[in-house]
Amino acid sequence: MLLPLLFLACARPAPGLEDTGVDDAGLDDTGGPDDSGTPDDTGPDDTGLPDDTDPSGSVAPPAWWTDGARFSAPPDRGLAFTVDTTWVLEGFSVPLVFRAPDGRYALSATDMRGGDQFVSRSAVYGEDGVTWGEPEVLVGPEDYPTACGDRLEDGAMWPIGVGALRFVAACSTADEGGSRPSGRSFWAADTTDLDGFDAADAPLWTGHVEGETLSVPSILAEADGDALLYYNGDMLGLTPEGAGIRVAHVDGETLAVTLLDAAPILPAVNVDPQPVYLDGGGARLYHTSLDGTVGGIAYTPLSADGATAAGAPVFLFQSSGKCDKNSLGECYMDPTFVRTEDGAMYLYFTALTMEKDGFSSSIKRARATD
Repeated sequence: MLLPLLFLACARPAPGLEDTGVDDAGLDDTGGPDDSGTPDDTGPDDTGLPDDTDPSGSVAPPAWWTDGARFSAPPDRGLAFTVDTTWVLEGFSVPLVFRAPDGRYALSATDMRGGDQFVSRSAVYGEDGVTWGEPEVLVGPEDYPTACGDRLEDGAMWPIGVGALRFVAACSTADEGGSRPSGRSFWAADTTDLDGFDAADAPLWTGHVEGETLSVPSILAEADGDALLYYNGDMLGLTPEGAGIRVAHVDGETLAVTLLDAAPILPAVNVDPQPVYLDGGGARLYHTSLDGTVGGIAYTPLSADGATAAGAPVFLFQSSGKCDKNSLGECYMDPTFVRTEDGAMYLYFTALTMEKDGFSSSIKRARATD
């Protein structure tokens, strides 16, 4: 999730685009994939992925990770969703569903209640990915080095071994006297029980240019122990390539991060990436899309190795508002995916309600109908 001022910057249409009847983000709002939406599964491409990746060229979860199926979709499903109006978690934003080391489902989110927003990540737990308990604090700035900052705005979970997780947090520091963050960076901390986190003493990633504004990291663990890191990059437009969703490769042993391409795989009107595996290999990217008139949750087909877009974004469901501070209504963003044991698929997401004197936030969900 982006703070409102940065969110407005994301919502501006990309320069040079004409009004062709399809919105500026290239979204096909007909309710289904466009003609360019078929992933390229012909084999490895030249995106710069290391030579030790899966020889088939298709990204896949680690073989030991028995929960990988919970974050995988059939290639022909998960393309249509309906918002569930019977469930809501008030006062939170930027959800992330993962499996805890004890086998429970966990839904973590940034606590937006009270005056100290974005300070910590809380979690609710459940047995089925649908019914949840009461929120409890999961991780806070005290679990990270002081250099990380005093705010944990977003986070991703990386499975690194049986019963072991690596939490990748988006850290920042609030400017004195205000809430606008600065010094954004990603930091990693390992855990085996969610009760304590062993944090690295240096940031995992600070961006490919000095001062790059990073947010919303998301991880796709690879079969060889490495990972793909997706994130919102360059939100302040410091590079000619501009803002958008970027992808980097992370070495599972050294934690060295290599940006696969300076250019984003999707332009600035697309943010908040959530990659998921496809059954049999490959990946799909769920994300927020904005075009200046409407916003909502969309998906984009990815290449077989998960490193590039293989089609145009497609809206799944749209917000009731314009996702800016001048328009009242509800803005949907920050999707996270889970597939339950009975085969049902859900997208949990932030519902940001724009109000005259600010905004309020909650977590809602949609269920796949295909």
